[in-house]
Amino acid sequence: MPTDARHASLRFLGQHLPGWMAANHDGAPTDVGLARLEWARADVFDLVDEPTLTADAVRAWAAARFAELPVRLIEAHRLVTVPAGTAARWDTLVGEREGEASGLRAAEPAPESLVVWREGAAVYHRLVDADELRALELAARGTAFGSLCEGLLSTQQEADAVTKAYGWLSTWLADGLLRAA
Repeated sequence: MPTDARHASLRFLGQHLPGWMAANHDGAPTDVGLARLEWARADVFDLVDEPTLTADAVRAWAAARFAELPVRLIEAHRLVTVPAGTAARWDTLVGEREGEASGLRAAEPAPESLVVWREGAAVYHRLVDADELRALELAARGTAFGSLCEGLLSTQQEADAVTKAYGWLSTWLADGLLRAA
């Protein structure tokens, strides 16, 4: 791990730990995943608060122009790829801290992707599949609802693509992941 101070604040203390662990740690792959997840959660904690898009604002959007609805993630988010089993291991460790011990699930070979975000003073994370990850990456750069649908058309029928994109929009609104226009 680098020993030189790059920041005067202790806020960045754990920033390089996941990379160092990946290069120097021969324990369980999920240990590195846990370090990546912990850093992402710590990193979003004190980012700027932004007004979030509300369901009422979406309902007020003109139906004829709904494809143009801006879809942008709040700044206080991170997309993290970790070894399979990391999210389950996190949940197990948190459960054990809260007195709800449970067994560890065996890690699967494929990595898993998570979205990490802060709403108020609480930090959350959840697993996302490959389609949602691509959609979140678009939303992180700023996109429109129609572009989310178009991104799915190569693998799905139009009605299914629109349904899936509406489902994401609903989830992202409920999670507080979308920035107000």
